Amino acid sequence: MGAIGAILMTQESTGIKKGWNGLYQLNQYLQNHKEEQTPLKSLSLSPHHLVQCEWITPLSNVSEEERIEAYLGLDVGSISTNLVVIDRNKKVLAKRT
Repeated sequence: MGAIGAILMTQESTGIKKGWNGLYQLNQYLQNHKEEQTPLKSLSLSPHHLVQCEWITPLSNVSEEERIEAYLGLDVGSISTNLVVIDRNKKVLAKRT
């Protein structure tokens, strides 16, 4: 059943409590809740990720005539991040998987 069907069924049902109860219970929970687990350490890049790749030319070293319009695509997954750079004709210029 879709969302609209669920709403219509709820409106027609006599045994279901209707109406807006407000945010009182949510606010009470947020004020009184204490996290039982310690938070995870913040993510950071390791030094080998910060080393500049030899196959990438810094933009400051590229003349205005050599620059092209390009698009960066990111695929952020649960265990990896994939990157691709394409030009306006969808030609792959660089990728990392």
